[in-house]
Order: sequence, then C-alpha cells, then structure tokens
Amino acid sequence: MKIDKIIVKNFRSINNQCEIKLEDLTVLIGPNNEGKSNILAALIITLNSIRATWESSMTYDRNRRRYLRKTNADERKLYRYDWPRDFPIEKQRLSKEPSEFIVSFNLTKSEATAFKNITKYKLKSNFGIKQLFYKPGPLTDQNSIEPYDGKKLIKSLDNKKGFKKIGKFMGKIWNYQFIPTIRTPSLAVANIEDIIEYELSKLENSKEYPKLIKKIEELQKPILDSLSKELTKNMKLFLPTVKKIRLISKNQVRRLVRQACQIYINDGVETKVEMKGDGIKSLLAISVLHNSIIAQSKDNTFFGLEEPESHLHPKAVHRLKEVIEEMSESNQVIITTHSPIFVDRMNVKRNILVNEDSIRPATSIQEIRESLGVEISDNLKAAKYVLLVEGEKDLRILKVFLMKSDKIKKSLISGLLQIEPMYGVTKLTYFIRQFEMLLCNICVYLDNDDEAREAFKKAFDLNLIKIKNVFFTNFPGYKNSEMEDLIKKSIYKDKIKQDYGVNLEDREFRNNKYKWSERVKKVFQASGKPWNDTIKKNIKNTVATCVETNGVSSILKQGKGSINSLVEYLEKIISK
Repeated sequence: MKIDKIIVKNFRSINNQCEIKLEDLTVLIGPNNEGKSNILAALIITLNSIRATWESSMTYDRNRRRYLRKTNADERKLYRYDWPRDFPIEKQRLSKEPSEFIVSFNLTKSEATAFKNITKYKLKSNFGIKQLFYKPGPLTDQNSIEPYDGKKLIKSLDNKKGFKKIGKFMGKIWNYQFIPTIRTPSLAVANIEDIIEYELSKLENSKEYPKLIKKIEELQKPILDSLSKELTKNMKLFLPTVKKIRLISKNQVRRLVRQACQIYINDGVETKVEMKGDGIKSLLAISVLHNSIIAQSKDNTFFGLEEPESHLHPKAVHRLKEVIEEMSESNQVIITTHSPIFVDRMNVKRNILVNEDSIRPATSIQEIRESLGVEISDNLKAAKYVLLVEGEKDLRILKVFLMKSDKIKKSLISGLLQIEPMYGVTKLTYFIRQFEMLLCNICVYLDNDDEAREAFKKAFDLNLIKIKNVFFTNFPGYKNSEMEDLIKKSIYKDKIKQDYGVNLEDREFRNNKYKWSERVKKVFQASGKPWNDTIKKNIKNTVATCVETNGVSSILKQGKGSINSLVEYLEKIISK
C-alpha cells in the first residue's frame, strides 16, 4: 500500500488547494517559508488520526472528534491541528472554510482483499481519508475525518467503530515514521524511541509473550491486593463511608516492555543519546529506520524526513543520501530539502517545486537550480550530465569516439552532456562536489594508474561516487595504462619521428610494465633526447590531433572495452 496523492487546502501558507502525486521517492524543494514543511505536517496530522485507532497509546478527543497521541509537549505542538496557528492568517477574520486534508492510498489486489475481510467493504477505487478542521466555536462539532472510496464517502465506515476497523487493517499491513528537523532534545529522542518501540512491539506476536505477561500480572496481584487492604483500612479512619479501595493493574505491561530501552552512544566516551548533538540524534533516528528496513524487508512503511541534511557533516550527508535511496527501493519516502545533494537528477519529475504561487513537479534541472538558488555558468546551464576526464587531451580523444553515438552526439551538441577536464586527477573530489552542487549527474573516466586509483578510492570512501559511474582505461596485460595506450601507434609514430627524431619502434616502448607516457619517456632518454612536462604535453597533443584526423579507426581492438562500456552507460542514462 502506498500513498498515491495528497491534497491540502487552507493550511498555514497553503491558501488554495494543492495536489501532489507521490512517487517511491518524492523530494520537496523550495525557498524557506514557502510550504514544504507544511505539506509534510498536513500529511502527518492526517496519518496520526488514522494511526490512533491501532495504537494503545492514544486517546479520543470527543470535542474535536479526533485522536491524540499521548506524547510529550513538543510532539503535541507539531503534530496536532491548532486553528489559530494553522489556518491561513489572512483568512481567519472572514472565512468560514475549514482546513482540508485528503490522503489517497493505492492498494494492491491482496491488500484490497484484506481491507474487505476486515472492514466488510469492497473498494472500487483508491482508498482515501479526508479530514476537515473548522474554527473553534459553533462549527467545531463539524470537524471530521471521513473514509472515501475514490470520491465516494464510505458511509458504513464513517463512524468510530468503522475507523477502528480501518485502523486494524492499516496496522496489519502499513506503518509510517516521521523525522522532523530536530528542534529540541526531547523531540529528537522521542523520534528514536518511537521507532524502537515499534520494533519491540513485534514481540507481541510471539506465542510465549502472552504467557510471560500473564505471569507478571499474577506476581503483581498479591502485592496490589495487600496494598488495597492497607489503603482501605487507612481511608476508613478519615472517611468511614469508604467501603473498599481496589488497585487493579492497568494492563500497561506490554507498553512498558516496548519502552524498556535506554540508548547510549560510545564515540570515545559512552554517553546517553539525550546528551549528544542534534546531528548525532538525527543520524541515529535514520540509522534505526534503515536497520529496521533491512531486518524487515516485508514492512510496508512510509517515511517522512524533514531537511535530513540539517546539522550533518558533508560526508554524513552523502552517506545519508545512499540510505534514503535504499529505503525508497522497498518503501515510500518523502523529504523536504534545501540541499542539491538530495535532488533526484535522473527522474526530474520526482522533485516537487514549492513556492508561494504553485506546488508542482519540476520539468527541468534548470528550474530546480533556480528554486535552490544555484548559480551556474552559461556553458553549463543546459547540462544534466557531466563526464569528468583527467586532461584536455583525454577530452579530445574521447570526444572522437563518443560522437559516433547519435544519442551522445545530440546531447553534446545541445549541452545536455558536458565533458570537463580536471587538469589533474588529484582534483577529483573537488570537481565531483562542485558539479554535484550544480545538480549534474556525474560520470568519470580515468587513467588506470596508482594516482587515479588513489583519487577514486578517496572519492568513494567519502560516498561521493558509485562504482557504476567510474571507468578506467584498462588495457589487457598492462598493470598501468592511460588514454594513449588505447591508440594505435601507427597513426602517430611517423609524426613523432618527424618532429622529435625519436623512433617509437624501440624495444623500450614495448615494455608493458609501464604506461604510455613513461614508455615514451624511456625511449626519449635512450635516444639522448631531453624530456620534461612541456615535451610530454606536446606529444600528447600530437596524438590527440592524429586521433581527430583518423577517427574511430585509431583505437586498438584490445582497447575498446572501457570506451564501449562508457558509451553504453552514457546512452542508457541519456535515454532515461
């Protein structure tokens, strides 16, 4: 079961009705105070009302006709509807309209069958929950939460007993967790404890669990009976009319078992989580969620994360992005963010632009850049994909082979794909971070030598890049190789002999222990010729020019592997 869409009207900064379709991963983007958090808050208020019907830690507020969670003050302020705070201020004086929230759920066939078995109602369309909140006063009794079958009100379930059935159904197959931007220590810890409590509640399905609970209650009974007698005796001294005082177990053992857990973190010194910083608490809450997903992959869970990047070091943010992507593979996730890192670059429509005028899916990367305030140079404005290479000569050689693909050629001409030289592989992490902040999808093509392998390892360890996005110039039989190793010697050897008086047929050039530039250096030195970085640069330029003249026939058959893999990968992501 997944949330298909949410509709919000007259809630905080959202005046007019807005409708948002949710994907497996939905990213809400926009400036501050434009409504991103309000969309999440409206969703959580409605989900809390449904969840109340299957959790024992709830009470029913008859005045407002809704359920409230028994939580701390911070949670109540955030998750409960409060008309003076939540109804649009500019409408409060004259408008009699309510705040309106609608959440529509998409059920599988088996889930629809389970819904029918529990509620005795057969759904014909998506299942929906509609919630209305009026101004306190004469209209307060009209506050309502209503079940819908598509646009049709389900009258048989539109009552307290009906919602208990709905709650029972949802409690069996669905769960949700919400982690707001951490505002107070008590709220941060409450989020973590709530997740752990949910996991511990699964013990109640054990056959041994009821027996153990009964045993505890049996041990409690004589103590409570004895206390009852003593209290009755003492109270009669003050009020002779008192006949008996009874102490009865509140049957809260189950809840106490779920909550019987304290959290300590040892990062050099073991400390209670309450004493840690907001970043640690936020990461711990998400880590507990992630662990829960791995342990219970069958769980059908919805996750709402508000500004997950808050309080975190950049390295932790990149790791968190991977966790969220993994969570969305088997569950539904919605996040609000100001960070370009969390933008879905491959599926642009999953990013929802939120501003004072509208709430709608993004249609281009450029729109998202503008919404986040990302400034970019003119030559990169159209770029969605960036291929990083070590140097300008690598760019020229690669471009010859890439242009043979019609898809890649069109992307290069239109600017959708850009090839960017780093002028040194040690700058890899810097360039990845720069283009990531510009919301570009990044691919890397590197020499296969110690320096490049070390640069890749550093970026990989920092969670800046994935293996699928990296390609090396592997050449069979060579421990180290670079771009020129893939090129036929026959197309440039005569030009080098003509310009430098060096014959590359020398046996030093055939030694595959070394990469191309080192072999050329040895030939030059063996021939009594000078060698320096300028000469190396000029010879590489000669090779690139010869490749541009001879075209795709310049490549050795053994060297096609890495380039063909790169072409295949680029064509695939461009097609998406």
